[in-house]
Amino acid sequence: MFRPWLPAVAILFLTATMCFAAKKDKETMPPPPPMPQAQTVAMYRGRSVEIPLRAIGRSPGQLRFLIRTQPKHGKLGPVQILDRKNAVVTYIHDEKSSVTSDSFTFAVQGPDSPVSAPGVISLTISEEPPAFSVVREVEFGTVILGNTRSEEVVLQNVGGGVLTGRITVPPPWRIAGTDMYRLGRKEEQKVRVVFAPVDDEEFTGQLRFSHDIKTYVTLTGTGFSPLAFDPAKELVFTGSSDASRRTATVTLLNRTDAVRSVDLEYPDRISGPEQLLIKPREDATLTLQIAPTFLGAIDSAIIFESEGYRVSLPAKASAVKPILSATPAAALSFGDVASGDHKELDLELTNSGGSPARLRVTPPRELVISPDPATAVIPAGESRKFTAALELSKPGVFEDALTIDYGGATPLTLPVTAEARANTQTPQPGVIAIPEGTSPPKQETPVAALSFDPPEPAGNKIPPITQLTHLRADTHEIEVGWKIPAKNAISYVIEWRQIGIPPRDGPPTIKWNEWRGVQTREENGSIIARFPNLKDGQVWYIRIRTVDELGKKSASSPTFVISTKVDKSMGLFGWLAILAGIGGAIAAVVFWRKHRLAEDEAESSRLAALENK
Repeated sequence: MFRPWLPAVAILFLTATMCFAAKKDKETMPPPPPMPQAQTVAMYRGRSVEIPLRAIGRSPGQLRFLIRTQPKHGKLGPVQILDRKNAVVTYIHDEKSSVTSDSFTFAVQGPDSPVSAPGVISLTISEEPPAFSVVREVEFGTVILGNTRSEEVVLQNVGGGVLTGRITVPPPWRIAGTDMYRLGRKEEQKVRVVFAPVDDEEFTGQLRFSHDIKTYVTLTGTGFSPLAFDPAKELVFTGSSDASRRTATVTLLNRTDAVRSVDLEYPDRISGPEQLLIKPREDATLTLQIAPTFLGAIDSAIIFESEGYRVSLPAKASAVKPILSATPAAALSFGDVASGDHKELDLELTNSGGSPARLRVTPPRELVISPDPATAVIPAGESRKFTAALELSKPGVFEDALTIDYGGATPLTLPVTAEARANTQTPQPGVIAIPEGTSPPKQETPVAALSFDPPEPAGNKIPPITQLTHLRADTHEIEVGWKIPAKNAISYVIEWRQIGIPPRDGPPTIKWNEWRGVQTREENGSIIARFPNLKDGQVWYIRIRTVDELGKKSASSPTFVISTKVDKSMGLFGWLAILAGIGGAIAAVVFWRKHRLAEDEAESSRLAALENK
């Protein structure tokens, strides 16, 4: 008998059976295998890097990490397991390779599971920046002067790229060879630094690099002088009672523990031993001398050389003071001289010293030296000739002295003697002064007939002054000017002409005297000379000579005429006379008025008396 509910029960039973079977199949199916995690790693060329290996997914146990493909530009170390799902491997890049990327693959495998698909590890490779490496300090120790010591300094680029630059060191260090450096990646360069001290002291310096001003190497060293000198700074030659003998002593001390041989080099005119042997820690004293025939100054140096050590010791000597002698040497003896007349003697002064003699002469009042020695400078080894003229006004024996101070040890003193005899005719010497408004008198007597002073030859090559410009002329002052004739013109001597009237018949005598008190100044390449305190309405004849740096005078200029204006003002006495006249007139008026008043009063009294009668 068919039951209608049986199909439904059968369907339910079948469905329940199938669900139970499906659940059982699901519980017995293995899980999916874990997958490797891909990644990208950045690194520097030639370096090594640890790369983590990771797995994604569940794993009931420890995973295995398998390298599937090796990198092409490096190598891998062994895989190190960190935990169930993590490991690490070291990648070492081949520094010879210049590629900028590399890669390798790995896979993972769980327990009772197949190997996973490979994961890619990508590596990005770049060049690292340069990294400079060098020592911080170099010690050179103690070095004897004249010797050297060198040390090697290694420069390294421990990074990548390229380092270039220049090395600099201060004295007394120097670079042996090139001072340029160029360091590629992982390269080094050796630099030799030489220490050559020149002074006895401790030195500290810095080895600098141009690519980085903050980086330096400290350099230290000590210089040691093998010889010590006394005096240490300068050797001065001194004189003695004998002016031609000038000596100096110097002591040398050997500061080393070995015998030292010392060679000496002398400048011209200095003599001494040429070689010395000095025992260890001992000294030697030398006496040096200047050639007796040389009296000038010395500013030079003596060279001491010993086994590479070379030192220059300055040697100085002042010139010997001037030594002045006179011809005649005993005295200026004029013999018989007529009173009122003058007599001349030649005087020659010779400087046999080593310095110029600048003369300061103190003559007797009756003695005139020409040319004026006040401007004379006698160079060393030269002579100057002068004329001494003596003029006595009173008869009798004359004894005095001429003193010449020239900068030497003692002044030169020459006795001046003469015997003046009475003169039957009185001389009338004088100076011709020509008032303004009249022309100078013409000299009718020929020039050859005049008695001139002995002409003095030109002492230098400066050309004579040929043109004089009259700038200003007042009643008591004159100002003139002339062009500077040469660059070595130092000063000027202005002379005025004196005409003496002889006591007997004969031509007048002409004498040129130095004009003292002239004020000179330089303006725009010219010399302006001012003659102050002159008399009005006077005429003077002058000539000019140029003095050079040695005190020598040039040839004289032509004779120039200068004059002052006539003072037409009344002056003090004129004004006093006018005032006196005015005062007299006032007094006369007052007296007249008083007299008139007295007469009026007398007349009034007389009239009054008559009226009373």
